[in-house]
Amino acid sequence: MSFSVDTRISDLDAMEAEGVDLLVVGGGITGAGIARDAAMRGLSVGLVERGDFASGTSSRSSKLIHGGLRYLEQGEINLVLEANRERKCLTEIAPHLAMHARLAFPVHGRTSAGLMKLRAGLWAFEKMAKIPAEELHEVWDRDESVARIPGLLKDRLQGSAVYTEYITDDARLTLETLKSAKRYGARVVNRAPATALREQESALTVSGDGQSRRAGLVVGLRDDLSGRSLDVNAAVVVNAAGPWVDSVRRLGGAANDRMQLTKGIHLVVERERLPVDDIVVMRAQDKRILFVVPFEDICWIGTTDTFYPEAVERPEITREDVDYLLEATNRNWPDQPIDPSEVRGAWAGV
Repeated sequence: MSFSVDTRISDLDAMEAEGVDLLVVGGGITGAGIARDAAMRGLSVGLVERGDFASGTSSRSSKLIHGGLRYLEQGEINLVLEANRERKCLTEIAPHLAMHARLAFPVHGRTSAGLMKLRAGLWAFEKMAKIPAEELHEVWDRDESVARIPGLLKDRLQGSAVYTEYITDDARLTLETLKSAKRYGARVVNRAPATALREQESALTVSGDGQSRRAGLVVGLRDDLSGRSLDVNAAVVVNAAGPWVDSVRRLGGAANDRMQLTKGIHLVVERERLPVDDIVVMRAQDKRILFVVPFEDICWIGTTDTFYPEAVERPEITREDVDYLLEATNRNWPDQPIDPSEVRGAWAGV
């Protein structure tokens, strides 16, 4: 089934005329995944997005598909297993959107205890997640770490644990998921913000596919391309609006916000300034984990994690954000510090 400006109009018309079982508000990766899953299960599904698909958080990530290792230390065993299971699924159904990459985690310290602890965690993760033999971790000693990660801080370097991660194009992953949802029959529309949410006052039967069902909610929409307003009847509405979740909740009369927003930024530098072949983990001064991710002729560095007061399209990148990432980078690669003037680009998401 095609996915174009023409189907956008017909999808709006169909949702208005027929209603849906499930209406998803939000066209990021979460909303796209929900719409695809529901459509594959035979529900009539609509998805609306206020701007462009993946225009918010879903195009401003670190672009890594984690297997859940980070949650092991917190004891979130089920989350570890779920994350790895979903990653494995993605690598099978869309290998072009899950590119194999090697991640090196250098460990500095007075003794090798930190490296041994990391190895134990990786061993437990691999056993639980049933990682295939070709993706089991390895360990580089100090000399090999220095040789394979040019310019890395040598002081108290014990070695590096090296394991498999995956890189994705986050925006393309979202779009491909939406296209798949469309192929399974979902109605998918961008530039159509929700403007109202109310309970259905009278009993309405939705029968767009010949199956009778009760519609319990009405969602008001505005087509920003034509200026047209319309109502869509839905049995269930899923709020997948990301940082704008509370804005959608307020349409239905919610008085209190539930979201505590944070901002994450990434910086882009020329790869010759950080000539690494693998993703490299480093720690900031406050012990937070950061990544250096090489891709073609650039590297991106991220991410920050700071409280942000509101959901906006283009969150501000402050000098403090830039200094935070460059301080960590220059402390871990001390020989040729990167100056803020060498930053070639940046992105920020909430």
